[in-house]
Amino acid sequence: MVQLSSYDGPVSVLVDDDPAVEGTVSARSYVERGGLQGWRGTLLAPVDVWAALRATRVRLRLPDGQEGDVVVTGTNALAGGRLEFTGSGPAPF
Repeated sequence: MVQLSSYDGPVSVLVDDDPAVEGTVSARSYVERGGLQGWRGTLLAPVDVWAALRATRVRLRLPDGQEGDVVVTGTNALAGGRLEFTGSGPAPF
């Protein structure tokens, strides 16, 4: 796997139709053997973890207005409640 780009900083988190909440993200885009591209990372934000896991749509909005859809893949309560995610579609950074 080869890292293409990264983003560490503030984001707005939108879960379905709920109001946006502010958080911080650490995300990396990459390309795997065979040319498959993707992105993933961790998110720290005051969102309802169970709602995010069941959500129809979770989006991250960067300060420049770029957005990316994510699928919440897990949480780590021992690491301060960080959510782990995989990006869907092009990385917004």
